[in-house]
Amino acid sequence: MRTALSCILGFLIVTCALAESEVANSTMDLERHIRPGSSDVPTTVTINSFLVDIIDIDDVEGTITMDFFFTQRWQDPRLADDQYDDPRVKLDLTIEDIWHPHLVSIYQRESQLKDALLNIDSAGNVTFRQRGIHTFTAPLDLRQFPFDSQVVDLVYVSSIYSDQELNLVLDRERSGHLGDFSLRGWTFENFEASTISRPVARPNEEAFKLAGLQFDIELKRKPAFYIWKVFFPLGLIAFMAWTVFWIDPANFGGQVAISTSSVITLIAFQLSLSELLPRISYLTNIDIYAIGTSLLVFIALGESILTARLAKIEKHELSLGIDRHMRWIYPLVYALLTLIVVI
Repeated sequence: MRTALSCILGFLIVTCALAESEVANSTMDLERHIRPGSSDVPTTVTINSFLVDIIDIDDVEGTITMDFFFTQRWQDPRLADDQYDDPRVKLDLTIEDIWHPHLVSIYQRESQLKDALLNIDSAGNVTFRQRGIHTFTAPLDLRQFPFDSQVVDLVYVSSIYSDQELNLVLDRERSGHLGDFSLRGWTFENFEASTISRPVARPNEEAFKLAGLQFDIELKRKPAFYIWKVFFPLGLIAFMAWTVFWIDPANFGGQVAISTSSVITLIAFQLSLSELLPRISYLTNIDIYAIGTSLLVFIALGESILTARLAKIEKHELSLGIDRHMRWIYPLVYALLTLIVVI
């Protein structure tokens, strides 16, 4: 009987001890997810970033893909432990097991992490490093396309903490970029980072500002591809339409053949541009050039019909005079259109 009671008593003692241990562990886990430090003082998080490579900019989709290195550092006294001084100690903690600033990208579309490392030293200093290939939505201003320069803004904000709770500090000495990128068709100008506060509106409540960071990437487009693939072919089509002014209006068949061929070639070329140009709601410089060239080609067609009609009603000299004037007016208008678009 005594043996049975002793076993039951021992079982109860062990159960109570395990329960107390689980409660203690739960309390510790809960405390780890509470912002470290005083509630009246913001937690300081030091950020450094490194731009490894700009892989691609898709004008049609409006995205930018890059290889990006991002490091966050802060101090959490609750994680101080002498065991972390021993490099042989393998930590089972992940970033989700401890408090962290919850920085997220506003414009990030896709992300492929290549490396993620969490390090905690004996003093409770936390370092969280991430490197990955990220694709961001890039709201580009393409009005000067393809002679444009762009500033791509990458914005990171804390999804939880305001600028009164989180103090983000940039470590500029450890931030930067490599000198050469694999990106084609662009010239890299600059890479800058700054701290920001992003306001958040709440229904029937006072707005507050989230702590955040903004990375500005300055790029300048190399227009050579579009000059040879768009401007040069359109210029040849416009030149082909210009030749009708050198044909006698009495030769109606020759004028109309050249004019209609120019129009058909222009329409076919315009259709082929749909996969090359960005899908936006406003006109770019290349759109203005294409529209202007189209108008010139159709003007040449209309002029050829007019002069042929005049020649047919025995106003041959008048039709020849119109052709002579159009021979210099047409290229002058084309040159003016090109200057407007390029400059």
